Amino acid sequence: MRLLIDHRAYPSACTLAGAAEELLGKQLGEMAVFKDLKSVLSNAKGVTPNVAGEALNFARNWMKHSGKGDDVLAHDWEAEAIQSIARALTNLIRMDKPLPPEAVHFRVWVREHRPELGNKN
Repeated sequence: MRLLIDHRAYPSACTLAGAAEELLGKQLGEMAVFKDLKSVLSNAKGVTPNVAGEALNFARNWMKHSGKGDDVLAHDWEAEAIQSIARALTNLIRMDKPLPPEAVHFRVWVREHRPELGNKN
């Protein structure tokens, strides 16, 4: 969260939040937020779950495996970092774990800087 908010280090924020999401998701199994999002996206867009999963992990996979491509220039890396962090935090909530103090600051920051991405509640 600090990497995103304080430093605008989108690749680092995506990488660390993605790792947290993945580790927590493995512990949650079928309760992991990634599985739910993959299902919702698959149904909403009429694509296979694998295609939905690839779309959800575009930023992480691009950074880990490629780092190349014209389509990446127009990509919203800030939104990717926000989504990665939100997914990791959601997994923490699903595990009944306390959120870090930065989570409140993160939520406020998203509402102020990217209201189109934030929950209106």
